[in-house]
Amino acid sequence: MTRVPRQRKRLQQLIDEAGSQEALADRVGSAASYISQLLTARNGIHRNFCVRLERAMKKPDGWMDQWLPEETDPDILRTMFEQVLSASKQDGSSATE
Repeated sequence: MTRVPRQRKRLQQLIDEAGSQEALADRVGSAASYISQLLTARNGIHRNFCVRLERAMKKPDGWMDQWLPEETDPDILRTMFEQVLSASKQDGSSATE
């Protein structure tokens, strides 16, 4: 999944948490019509506005762009971990220290 659809899903999560587009807009200090436009924005949501959303809804920095749970493939994560572990053993260090 790329950034734009991920941001749309995250925005919808925030709308659901706030209760409505209007409620989210109030928390962020924006117009509900702008929130609505963001749901179909082709270029995604500007980083500055992502920060406003994250802060208003008490999310960690970068939350709007973080991978969604359904994007986390256990096989890919396992392979990445094995690569890091292997590289650290070659360097003489331990990845688990």
